[in-house]
Amino acid sequence: TWEEETDVIFDGIATVRALVIGDKVYAYYPQGGAQIAPNEPASIVGSVSSDGKTFSVVSSIEISPHEGFTMDGPGVFQLENGTYRMYFVEFDMSDSTKRQGDMWGASSSDGKVWVKDDALTLKAEANVEGTQPWPQILHPFVVKYMDGFIMLYNSHSRSFWAYSEDGLSWDKRGMVTYNGQEIDGADIDGFWLNENELRVYYGDFSPQTGGVVYSSVLKVE
Repeated sequence: TWEEETDVIFDGIATVRALVIGDKVYAYYPQGGAQIAPNEPASIVGSVSSDGKTFSVVSSIEISPHEGFTMDGPGVFQLENGTYRMYFVEFDMSDSTKRQGDMWGASSSDGKVWVKDDALTLKAEANVEGTQPWPQILHPFVVKYMDGFIMLYNSHSRSFWAYSEDGLSWDKRGMVTYNGQEIDGADIDGFWLNENELRVYYGDFSPQTGGVVYSSVLKVE
């Protein structure tokens, strides 16, 4: 049972990921970018809140893209040693009709100051995600799983997953399936129902529907 709140939390922001650190809520999101200002690269920035409704910008939170790229879709979580990790996608801005990009990561000890990795985390591969009509990895979402982590992500509205023991190095495991069928959807998110069943939500977008959201229960074995 949900109660609608009509207040605008962030204006001009399309994608936000939140993380509770201590008694505060930190929100991370791409600021700027081609969707708002043509040819302007977006950086990942952040804000903090005491109640999850009213946020103020944290000036130290800014992760910039490489030259000629823009950023999108951060996912944030905490490692076993207390360090925070963030994953995000950098898109090539040379062709605005394509969302062609790879996944990068960053680390933080407090959620406020982030250090970007020197090497990329995941790259689209022909034998896993496919590279047609162009290479693409989008919207990482990470959950703790037993002694490691599971990352869910999508490429051209098809969902994939990867596994990591330490939250830093990832092993791709292929497509996400439900009852043996591939999940057709994007921007996957979810939570654990029990130790091996994950309730996920994912979107399907088309001119006919304008966008719909589905849910499935995935069994991790």
